[in-house]
Amino acid sequence: MKDIASELPQDLHHAYVIEGGEDSKEKLLHYIEGLGITTVGNPDVHVREYDVFGIDDGRAIQGLESTKAFALGKKIFILNVNSITREAQNALLKTLEEPTEGTHFFLLVPSAGVLLETLLSRVQVIRMHNSVAGDSSISPLLAKQFLSSTGAERLALIADIIETKDKQEALSLVNGLERELYEQSGFQKNISGVENIPTEAFEALQSVRSYLQDRSSSVKILLEHLSVTLPRVT
Repeated sequence: MKDIASELPQDLHHAYVIEGGEDSKEKLLHYIEGLGITTVGNPDVHVREYDVFGIDDGRAIQGLESTKAFALGKKIFILNVNSITREAQNALLKTLEEPTEGTHFFLLVPSAGVLLETLLSRVQVIRMHNSVAGDSSISPLLAKQFLSSTGAERLALIADIIETKDKQEALSLVNGLERELYEQSGFQKNISGVENIPTEAFEALQSVRSYLQDRSSSVKILLEHLSVTLPRVT
């Protein structure tokens, strides 16, 4: 893993997305302490953990961001997110477009691949791994092919991932499927004929992503579940 100090400048940008492992948060906190900002017991440093960051969480962060800092220094938001809904990302857009002066956001995610392009355009992305976990060799085309295929065809497409039991490749697939469904639901429904992507589809992806973090989970069972659960999008 890279040294976060070498990736972040002293003159901070207003918003970052940081891809990395479980220790990214601790490295970030250490870096912020190095800037002379106390991270423990400081009301201007907000550290939050989310399994799924939803619309209500986004609105709560908006409310916190709009308040004045207690001190004269910087106001820091560190959001460690395992999964984030499309609605929550949209809720953060205005905040990231026009943050209050001295406010800095750090969104920690397993992969930036699940984030909307509109949100990514407003942040700087930092990859803490040279090869980001969950974004190794899965192409966007595979996600499109998967969603347009039948259940049996889907299993054939991902047979190698199932056979090798590669959880990082499985995570990459989940991220790609989620992003593709977001795009189909939000931007391409008039072209593709997709009226609405069921909420259950996104919930299934979030659930599978969470289970993939469990050492005892079965890649085969989880991906078979997605093969029969996700809607077919042609």
